Amino acid sequence: MVLYQDVTDNEGVCPKCRSLELLKTIKESKIFEECRVVIERPVEEIIKDLINIYKEYKSKAPSEPIFRYSYEAKEYALEIVEHIVWHPGTLIYFEDSHLMEEAKNIITELWETTDYNDLSDEMFSGGFSGLMVNIICEYIERAKKIKPIFITVEPTDEIRTYFQEAMDAWCYGLYTAALILSCSILESILKQQLLRKDPKFVYDIDNGKGFQNIKEKDLKMLIDNAKQAGLLDDIEIKEAQKIRESRNAAVHKLRQYTSEKIYQAIITTKELIEKLLT
Repeated sequence: MVLYQDVTDNEGVCPKCRSLELLKTIKESKIFEECRVVIERPVEEIIKDLINIYKEYKSKAPSEPIFRYSYEAKEYALEIVEHIVWHPGTLIYFEDSHLMEEAKNIITELWETTDYNDLSDEMFSGGFSGLMVNIICEYIERAKKIKPIFITVEPTDEIRTYFQEAMDAWCYGLYTAALILSCSILESILKQQLLRKDPKFVYDIDNGKGFQNIKEKDLKMLIDNAKQAGLLDDIEIKEAQKIRESRNAAVHKLRQYTSEKIYQAIITTKELIEKLLT
């Protein structure tokens, strides 16, 4: 653990692993003038260390799983398992193809020798840095903020489904996903309503390149055109552009936002949909 990152999440949680306890410990330690969160070392480094131990011990007891006869290997294995539990589906890359194959084999052996009951007992008893405790507590905190959301126009099945997906993503702490879904809903409704006004609001028809080369306008232009079409006023245009800009920053610059900001983006999306559909 050698890297540190400034905490910008006003909720007081780790922006990487969402750990309340880790942040609390660092705050109370007063090691840093400004609160900082320790970032775990890359899982690739841990796997490399495990591979080196594997090579050393496997020649001594080839018939026994390394994780049962090597305490050091078990420690690295637990560290890898904890990382994967916190970050399921994590992407692992090695430039060396031989090293990549060794890594695949050792992770396969690790997963095959990991007992499901032991893993679940560890998770639910506060292990893995309090994974389940953090997940459950934070979910409850977010769920408490959600009340039924009343909308003044009847939503289509598509709007209802994607809006619920956005809310579910937010509730589970998947803020970027919630923001992307909100922006997608807004873009879809904008196209639908602008096409009713004039296809030129959505497509570059007079580009001089023929029918087959007609291009769809980007979201920024669609939002600006909503003003020309009389669908949104200046304040609403500004709000819609803020959602677009936040989406772009989250996707392309990996910017992280607090749950409050994403929740507000979802609610603003709902209000813009109402205006567009009325």
